[in-house]
Amino acid sequence: MTWQMITYISVAAAAIPLFGYGVWKGWQIWREFLARPKKYFLRNLQETHQVSLRNAGIEFEAGSAPDATVGVLVKYEHLKNALRAIGAAHTATLILTAKQLHEAVLAFPHARAEDNDAEDVTVWYARRDKKIRPRVQKIVHSVLFGRIDKRFSVDLDGDRGSDYDRDFRICFGTVPRGSSKEALPPRVFDVEVAPQNAFVYSVTGSPVIDPATGYIVGELNKNTLYIFADFWQLGEEQGYALLTRILQ
Repeated sequence: MTWQMITYISVAAAAIPLFGYGVWKGWQIWREFLARPKKYFLRNLQETHQVSLRNAGIEFEAGSAPDATVGVLVKYEHLKNALRAIGAAHTATLILTAKQLHEAVLAFPHARAEDNDAEDVTVWYARRDKKIRPRVQKIVHSVLFGRIDKRFSVDLDGDRGSDYDRDFRICFGTVPRGSSKEALPPRVFDVEVAPQNAFVYSVTGSPVIDPATGYIVGELNKNTLYIFADFWQLGEEQGYALLTRILQ
């Protein structure tokens, strides 16, 4: 076998997995395209945001979600430009009506947020899903960076404790001794969470209260934010949406 033939075989062997990855990646992009909604709903935008959209030449219309909350409707193809115009980060997507209307959950990063790297946020969870960590890091970066001068850590599996008192810690699904379990309302912070039971207990810090239901969904105690909901009982996008709105 000549060296030229060996080279051809080696190149072909290397190209097969690359071709397979290209096919898989193309299929993922095509699936996302097929699942796209016609419009996105942006909840509770201020008048200044609507002025920014008009000034940027972004087409939008007034509309409402199925829960009657008033907001703005933006076509799918205009969403990225709309977010850029109002300085928002898209942290989660909630399906309101399939193939017609999805909600873009938004956060508004502080002007100094880019002074720090989102990868500095420590995220703990037992599952082997590499896409979860960067999503959580993006949320914390978009909501808290530049507003709180601390290191941040997030535990999606409960309170595992920390040796760093200077960290601002966020713990989902905390189950302290003496806790009781009760059903969450169908919606908290404009996110569908039912059916889910959450562990709750006597709040010793500052309660985190859903303004629509008056339900206590967590508490801020010293440098730790406890969220009573179980992240893994929620749909993935619902979990990201709830985290975004509780932090806000």
